[in-house]
Amino acid sequence: MAPAAWAKKYGYLPYELQARLVLGRIEMRSGSAGAAARLATLERDAKAKGFELVGAQAAAARSLR
Repeated sequence: MAPAAWAKKYGYLPYELQARLVLGRIEMRSGSAGAAARLATLERDAKAKGFELVGAQAAAARSLR
């Protein structure tokens, strides 16, 4: 099971968000087609749950290449 899925299953929201952020950064650097969309979703999810820093990091990661 992937780290983000494991964290979500067991209710570890901060770890889930961090795992999604790291994966999103990797995907952006590798040129994955859906990476920017997944990071935008992460940004919305994180900010909605009060994790402003992770949301800001996800927004910044969308500009990586």
